[in-house]
Amino acid sequence: MSKKPVHPPYLAKKLLSFMRRYSEEYSSGGDLVEEYREIAKERGKCGAIFWYWWQVLYAIPTYILLQIEFGGTMFKNYFKIALRNIKRQKGYSFINIAGLSVGMACFILILLYVQYELSFDTFHEKADRLYRIISRQPGHNYLGQDYWARTSGPLAPALVEEYPEVVNATRIEVFTNALIIYKDKSFYEAGIYADENFFDVFTFPLLRGEEKTALKEPFSLVITEKMAKKYFGDEEPIGKTLNIDERYDVKITGIIKEPPKNSHICFDFISSLITLEALRGKKGILENWNYSGYLTYFELQKNFSYKELEKKFPAFIDKYIGATSKIIYIIQPLKSIHLHSHVNGELSQNNDIKYIYLFMAVGFIILIIACINYINFSTARSTKRAKEIGIRKVAGAQRLHLFKQFIGESVLLSIISLVISIFLVVLMLPSFNFFVDRPIAINFFKNTVFPLSLFGIILFTGILSGIYPALFLSAFQPVKVLKSSFVSGSKSSMLRNILVVAQFSISIIFIAGTITIYKQLHYIKNRKLGCNREHIVVMNLKDKEQRRNLQTIKTELLRNPEIIGVSASQKLPIKINSTSRVQLEGNNSRQVGMPIFFSTVDHDFLDVFEIELLSGRNFSREFDTDNSKAVILNETAVKKLGWENPIGKKISVWPVKDGRVVGVVKDFHFQSFHLDIEPLALHMLRRDWYSYLFAKIKTGDIPGTLRFLEKTYKKFSLKHPFEHYFLDESFNRMYNAEQKFGSIFGYFSSLAIFI
Repeated sequence: MSKKPVHPPYLAKKLLSFMRRYSEEYSSGGDLVEEYREIAKERGKCGAIFWYWWQVLYAIPTYILLQIEFGGTMFKNYFKIALRNIKRQKGYSFINIAGLSVGMACFILILLYVQYELSFDTFHEKADRLYRIISRQPGHNYLGQDYWARTSGPLAPALVEEYPEVVNATRIEVFTNALIIYKDKSFYEAGIYADENFFDVFTFPLLRGEEKTALKEPFSLVITEKMAKKYFGDEEPIGKTLNIDERYDVKITGIIKEPPKNSHICFDFISSLITLEALRGKKGILENWNYSGYLTYFELQKNFSYKELEKKFPAFIDKYIGATSKIIYIIQPLKSIHLHSHVNGELSQNNDIKYIYLFMAVGFIILIIACINYINFSTARSTKRAKEIGIRKVAGAQRLHLFKQFIGESVLLSIISLVISIFLVVLMLPSFNFFVDRPIAINFFKNTVFPLSLFGIILFTGILSGIYPALFLSAFQPVKVLKSSFVSGSKSSMLRNILVVAQFSISIIFIAGTITIYKQLHYIKNRKLGCNREHIVVMNLKDKEQRRNLQTIKTELLRNPEIIGVSASQKLPIKINSTSRVQLEGNNSRQVGMPIFFSTVDHDFLDVFEIELLSGRNFSREFDTDNSKAVILNETAVKKLGWENPIGKKISVWPVKDGRVVGVVKDFHFQSFHLDIEPLALHMLRRDWYSYLFAKIKTGDIPGTLRFLEKTYKKFSLKHPFEHYFLDESFNRMYNAEQKFGSIFGYFSSLAIFI
């Protein structure tokens, strides 16, 4: 009986077989098997296995070198063929490169924008461990929600004391439109009050001064480099004194680097938080749980889940605030605030993650449309390359070789298109930055993700646009092609039709979306508010002297025939956001406590803004009691109070006590169109609250009228700078995000349709 033949190791044999597929150098696999069997007889099976493995492993380096050499030769060959085809078919190449370049440029711009938006607050060294606490206050609804960025003062130190996983916690209070005075210079600046450990939590580098002590003492001030240059020029600011709001002096203890634009914490200066106690004359106001005016941030230990800490908050609230409290504390990661937080009391206007998703979708669609163009052109021109493919196959080219060639051509076109697209991006970036209001820049060295993204775009575009043409063209049968009996199949025509229909469908969707967005923006701009916002100049009214001489200022301004009317109020008529609670005569429990928005106005407010009076009368100088008791309600307030005839009814709306309703105005939009019209009360009690002066002007000589306004304004206030804007500009800023989105979507839609 014959012995069973001895076979080489399975894995080694397979490896050798793999190398034989790609190189004739290893075609002698059968001889190795015979030699393996001879060695097995002489040295035994173990010796034969060792010998066989040695032969295989010894061959691998040579195989790799041969493959590299062969691959380089083939790459060089493919590259030459691709360049020849591009040169030979200039019109076809130009259309493909132009389409891909524009598509890539659009995608890169959107990618840069998205990357910038995602970078907010990531520059802090401890960004991954920094969080903010917001509060939900059921029943305390404001602007359509009950979520608040502001929390109580004692919360930060209590967190550190109560939870060992909380490494540090700090507080911020907003300080906007502060009048900063130094000698003969005065400007309005935006700042914050902050705890002395502010720089331990956040990475805002001090250029001069000590981080540990800069905010330790009352009336300490840290200013930005830009602000230091504005007030002191080449002088040394440290130790100098500035005056704030003509009320108190502060000492400069540090110069800070300008906050990055991708920070949700923005400021021109930082004052020590302990200054608040000295200003308000109340020791311990920072320990008052009943006042929620601070933003609370904290640092968590590494690898500790903030969700686990959040679960402990109910017991924390019971201990420090009381078991009856309805307040709920919620933790937000610092890096998610800009795109995911839309609560009351934000430090700055945030973006929305929905816009980011939508822009990325638009970018991908534009890139895909460009790839579809390439696919359609390649398959439509397939008959012109049929003979080339047939000859190559007859000469011995395999389908895989042809597939690589066509993919290579596609990738080469993608590389050329990418170079052109980067040039286009550089040209368009300034205009794009203007539209999105962002300082976006291309930086290949600091931004490592961007070069990788470009490499990914080349692969994505090259493979997506080239894979079907490569499969389709490499499948041609040489016999049919060389006999001239080749006809492009119905499958390719069907695919082209499907792709063209898809392109047109996408274009129609873009057109419909653009029209819809522009109609919405047109509606916002032209919808009647119920009050006039056209040709009204807004000026700050913060000077006490100006408030005391308000009537004199108004008389002086009205002497100019170009000024139609003048008024003053606590709030802009399009941004009334102060709220109070209603108390009525008879203390009806159903009506007591109804929330109502309010604003202090003067006698001419309704006339200047053309707010329609439905019943009763306007504020009048003939009635002395109007200065302290008169209240005018809007329609919504009257309806919610359930009154049929409100005139003469007694009402208390803080700060008016035991007031009387003297008139009812037609509802007007005193907030964003995103919100329903709420109850509103207008009164005249606190004239010292006036913050704005309004001048309704003619359109004949606007520059001359503005010069007159400035001259008159400065006549009654030497320290306060004359800053003005038109009310409709402020209105448009309320819908800035929608307008940016509409502009960007419209431009990119046009480019998609063009492609």
